[in-house]
Amino acid sequence: MVVGIIGDSHMPFVHPGYLSFCQDTFRKFRVSQVIHIGDVVDAHALSFHDHDPNGMSAEEEANVAFVMVQQWHHTFPNAKVCIGNHCARQFRTAQKAGIPDRYVKQYAEVWQTPKWDWALEHTLEGVLYEHGTGSSGKDAAFNRAVAQRCSVVMGHVHSYAGIKYHANPFSRIFGLNVGCGIDIGAYAFDYGKMFPIRPILGCGIVIDGDFGSFVPMPIGKGEKYHRSNFTGEQCNESHSLTPTSGQALASASVSTSSSLHSAAAPAKSQSPSRRPASSAASKQRSAASVRR
Repeated sequence: MVVGIIGDSHMPFVHPGYLSFCQDTFRKFRVSQVIHIGDVVDAHALSFHDHDPNGMSAEEEANVAFVMVQQWHHTFPNAKVCIGNHCARQFRTAQKAGIPDRYVKQYAEVWQTPKWDWALEHTLEGVLYEHGTGSSGKDAAFNRAVAQRCSVVMGHVHSYAGIKYHANPFSRIFGLNVGCGIDIGAYAFDYGKMFPIRPILGCGIVIDGDFGSFVPMPIGKGEKYHRSNFTGEQCNESHSLTPTSGQALASASVSTSSSLHSAAAPAKSQSPSRRPASSAASKQRSAASVRR
């Protein structure tokens, strides 16, 4: 099995060429299973940290992100998704307001992704795929692998990417950090403008559970995935979001988002009412605890 791993995308603040890059890379390696490592969306407006008061409202941001998520879902319809700390922000916000989990929509229903398998972690061929919440630093994936005593693939840490192996007389394992796919210039990442270490864009490949690799995304001037090569695409123009341009795009996306909501009703298996409330609440509570 060849697994292709999408890095943190933080929609709608994703690099305009990231979808094309992932498509091209996965085609090159003949990927048979796609995994999104988490933080599919940013939910910047729901952050407990300081955020730009001139930016989009929570609803505006969600409308723009929804259209983008639909593009990714259409491109990779059978992906497995690791729930990231940003993905879980609506649950954390609800809990802070005293709203029980049963009243909060599940991920597949919110983003209309009935074929995506959302979970805190996934295991394939002995490799653990998880977002990586709680880990940091250049050896985050490696340290997590040693602690779990199995190969680990993670994201979360935007500024470091790559693979590192560890072996003993009984086994050989690796820790792979797949970087991210964010638009560094978007206002959601203003907090990192003065950081000396910048985000690393790219994706990951794991072959037969034994060999891992990080594939960097060529985004420099004159390179294939430089943002200037994608400004002609209407949806991707939003990826250099400033507060003003984001609000304008959000308004333009409302009608598209509404039509998609109407056309794509959630699958019955994704509806909380289709299974005992206690089971649904338990799963959501676990997701909400990704980061407190």
